[in-house]
Amino acid sequence: MSHAALSRFVVLSLLMAPFLAIGGPSAIFLVVPLFGALLVVAIHAVGSRYSEAVGLASAAVTAASPAFVFQLFQPMSDVPAAALWAVALVGATSRHRIGPLAAGLAASAAPSAGRARRNAFLCG
Repeated sequence: MSHAALSRFVVLSLLMAPFLAIGGPSAIFLVVPLFGALLVVAIHAVGSRYSEAVGLASAAVTAASPAFVFQLFQPMSDVPAAALWAVALVGATSRHRIGPLAAGLAASAAPSAGRARRNAFLCG
């Protein structure tokens, strides 16, 4: 197994570990849907930078996407990685007075997303 594939499993396992400790084996299946909700909220936040209508439309298109809905119920790292990238984008493009906090959010979310899904760099 390659190093990239192994690190993808490690990040998803680290995300699932607190849920396992608190809620037991069935709670680990909440991780991906919770990150799916985070992705929709973050996409809305990014789209709302243009207008509220763009934010709502982008969140609705994301939530209704067949690929997103399919991946939402699979214990894979695709949705958590997309959510972390979206959170990093929200933090990096923040215009509010919480600049250092937003920069810290972006700086902590981006490396985690990169480790969760390394081959995403090849897609862009």
